[in-house]
Amino acid sequence: MANSRSDVRSAPNAENHDSLRHILLQRLEAIAVRLTEDEVRAALSQDDPNMLVTVLMAQILEDKATSPLAKARARGIERRRQIVEQAGGTVPLALLAEREGVKPESIRRRIQRGALIALQDRHGYHIPSIQLDEAGRQYERLGPVLTELRAASPYRRLEWLMQPHSELQGRSPMEIIRSGQSHPMLRPLARAFGEQGGG
Repeated sequence: MANSRSDVRSAPNAENHDSLRHILLQRLEAIAVRLTEDEVRAALSQDDPNMLVTVLMAQILEDKATSPLAKARARGIERRRQIVEQAGGTVPLALLAEREGVKPESIRRRIQRGALIALQDRHGYHIPSIQLDEAGRQYERLGPVLTELRAASPYRRLEWLMQPHSELQGRSPMEIIRSGQSHPMLRPLARAFGEQGGG
C-alpha cells in the first residue's frame, strides 16, 4: 500500500506519459485480479458499456484499504454517471447546433446564460439528451425554467428536472415540459431551488 501512495504523489509530476499509463494499468490490474468470474462477465457486457465503471467503482468502495476521501469521491463519480444515464446520455454540442441549424457559438451562449444544461470535459461540451425533443432540438419552454436554476451545478439541475415534486402533483418538471402543458408553480419552484444554489 505504501508503494501505491508513493505513486499517487509522484504521478502528477511525471513527465513521461507512458509512465502514467503504466501506473494506471497497474492499479486497474490490482482491482481486476479481485473480480469474480461473474463480475468479469458483467464488466465486459456488450449490452451495457457502463457496467465496467460500475464494477470498478464497487471494488473501490468495498476495498478496506481505500481511504474515506477516495470512497466519497468514487460515490460522487458513480452518482454523476447514474444521473447522466437517467437523463438519456448526452450529445455533442456540435450535433445539437447542426440539428437546430445554428452556429455552435449560439449554443455556447445559451449554456453561459443558464438556458441549457451542458457537461464539460476535455473534449468540449456535451448536452444531456433529456432536454431534447424527438427531433433532437431543445424544448422551447425549457430555457426559461433552466435560467432560474443557473446557480446550481449541472448535475443538481438535471436531478431537479427529473424528480417528481408534490407542488407539481407528483410530476417531474420534464414531464410537464414534454407534455406541452403549463403549470403556475413550475418557474417559482425552479426559482426557489436556484436561489438555494441547488441545496
